[in-house]
Parts: sequence; structure tokens; C-alpha cells
Amino acid sequence: MNRALPRNLLLAALTLPTVAACSGDGGGTAAASSSSGGGSSSSSSSSSSSSGGAGNYTAQQLAAARAALPRSSVLAAPNPRGTMTPSPVTRATIGANAEYPGVAAPIVHGVNAQVRGILDGLRAVGELPPTFYNSTTKEFVWGPYPDDDTALVGDTVTVYVREKDPPADFKWEYALLRGMGQDTSSMRAVIWGGANPDANNPDHGAGVTLWDLEANNAFADAHDPNHAPLGRGRFVALYMHGPDEQTPSTINTIVVASFHQFVTAENPDALPINLDHLYGHVNDTANSVVYDFVDIQAQANIHNESANVLEDLSLRLAFVNGGIGRGEAVVTGGDLNGAVVNGVECWDLGVNRTHANMTATGLGADGGVSVILEEGAPADCGETFSQTLTDLGVPSLQSVPAELMAALRGAAMNGIPPNP
Repeated sequence: MNRALPRNLLLAALTLPTVAACSGDGGGTAAASSSSGGGSSSSSSSSSSSSGGAGNYTAQQLAAARAALPRSSVLAAPNPRGTMTPSPVTRATIGANAEYPGVAAPIVHGVNAQVRGILDGLRAVGELPPTFYNSTTKEFVWGPYPDDDTALVGDTVTVYVREKDPPADFKWEYALLRGMGQDTSSMRAVIWGGANPDANNPDHGAGVTLWDLEANNAFADAHDPNHAPLGRGRFVALYMHGPDEQTPSTINTIVVASFHQFVTAENPDALPINLDHLYGHVNDTANSVVYDFVDIQAQANIHNESANVLEDLSLRLAFVNGGIGRGEAVVTGGDLNGAVVNGVECWDLGVNRTHANMTATGLGADGGVSVILEEGAPADCGETFSQTLTDLGVPSLQSVPAELMAALRGAAMNGIPPNP
């Protein structure tokens, strides 16, 4: 059954907080006491020397600080569905698993899982009794604790949660730092974030989190030069989860993320990836309808003519109730030498392909349009998805304010700067 995508509701879902913090303004500059670029942190040392001590706080203050470490439930169950990506030689046929969801699924799952892992790890530490509280800076500190996840002898982790004063973009900021034993001069922030939790619902709120793998590598290089390969690059995500301002019965989840020069530890020799990602999950509880939309802008070796050359990929998808949907792809650059490849794919409730069209402009000698793939007809997309995603009003990365996207990319590229 087709359902119309509610244009106003989907656009309203993209109401995001400002993230001047990501570019080092507002609340973000305070993270400079723990430099994500690998500098030393003054955070825990200032707390340990505080006259506040470990118990000079109220239960309410501690509960509020713990609530600032967001629950992983701020992210809805990841979509899109998809279990496989057919090879170009054995392309999916009508009735087979749709290809675009299979391409997007691991990216969406991976981004959401990464944020979940960061939040769950921070909350696990925050549930312990705090080591110090600085009443002057309104900062709780946990640790240093032994880091049992590495083979480095003496490796420790410290977490701080600090309440910010207006006009900071985020009411709270937090960081996870790696160090050697109790030596505060060795501590380097590898995770930083800001949060605006919902005072009435701990499952709702907004925030930003940065995972700085470059700082993590710098720490490992300094203290364990023969360490095993580690992930490289930086990953930053802005997220929000809560009721729609105009329709409270609708619960929106938005994640905007950016990767810069990202390489996994499992494949350290791979070409670094730059990727921007928008994921939206709109739960219309009043009408029992769920809408999901995804926009991925990435560099990937799609054409496969040269192993070390990456093409630019744009991939957008939208789903109704995790089933019927449409995907649109554009590939440029790299080995395509000025050509442009456009693709459209539609699928049914079981995420089985009902229509596919792929064309290339500029590949042939005449520079005209070549049909690479044609299966089914546009009418097989159904009443709703016979229209383009733009015509349907589905949000995209272009819907995200330019200054916000610039701040995210800047944070992913440079890390959180030190205090000026």
C-alpha cells in the first residue's frame, strides 16, 4: 500500500540545533582544556586540585551530569533494510533484493553503531561513583581508570562532564581522555561531545560527538610505538531525538555525520574515505507510519578501472514502514573522466526491486546518454515513489544549513581546537 510522504513533517524533522561548538565557538572552545588534537588536558588536574573533593555535590547535580551523557536510544533502529549488494556482473533482477538499500545499509548501520558505542561506553563510566567534583568549574571527573581494552601497560582512561553557562550552544560538554597512570600531562582527549538533554525525558535530546582517531594514534605512537594498526581519521556526528515541535505525536530522529580521511583498523592500507551522511527516522505514532530517509555523499572506488582512484557518489533513499521506497544515485569524477552516471531504483514492501534505470552521459564518443540498465517501468514504483525524492520533499544533505555542515566538516578535518 502506498502512502504519501508528508512534506511539511519531513522538513520539520530537520530542525537541528546550531553547532558553533564544532568550529570552536560558543560551548565548543571549552573543550580546549582537553585538546582533541592530542594535547595535554588540564581538566582532571584542575578537578583533582579542587577544594570541592569527591563528595562536595548533591545527588541532583550528579544525576544531571549523568543525564548529559546521552543514552544510545537517541538513535532509532537503523534502516534501511538490505542484506546484500549484487555485483555489477550479476545485477539484481525484478523481484530480487534491491541493490541501493544493500549499499546504504552498512553505512547507516555503521554510523549509528559508532555513535551508540561511544555513548554506551561513556555512560558505563559515568555510572561509577565520580572521582572528583570541581564546584568552581561545575565539573565531574571519573578516573583515571585502567584501560583493559588495550595491551599497553599503564594505559588509563578519564571521563569528565562539565556544565556550561549560557550562551554556550550545549548545556553540557564531555570528553574521554587516554593517559598513562595518574600522569595528567600525558592525557589526550580522543572523544569530545556536547549535549542538550531533555529535562522531561532521558531518551530525548540533542548533541554532537567527535571521535578523534588521529589523537588516539598520536597517544599510541607516543607510548607504544610498535602498536598494532589502528583506525585513522576523524568522525563527527550531530544527532537529535524527540517529538516534533508541531506534531508531538511524531518522534523524529536525525543524525548528520561527517568522516574525514577515515580508515578502519581492519583494513589499514585502504584509501582514506571522506563521507557525509544524513539519516532520518520519523515515527508518526498517531497514524502508525514510519518514514526513513538517507543521504550519503562519499568517495568510493565504484568504477573499479583504477584501484587507487575514487569516484564521487551521491546516494539518496526513502522508505515507508521500512519497506516500499525509492533510491537515487549519481556517480561522477574519478575514472569517469567527466561522464555522469545516474541511477534510480524502486522496491516493494519486501525491499525487492520493482524498477531500475541507470544511464550514463558522456561515456560514448558522441557524449550522449547511454542506457546501462532498464528493468520494469517508472509506474512500477507506485503512486508515491514515481516522483523524485526532491519532488516529494524528502530532506537531503542540501537541506542542512551550510554553516552547520561546514562546522561538522571542519571538526572532522581539524578536531576540536584548544582554548584561544
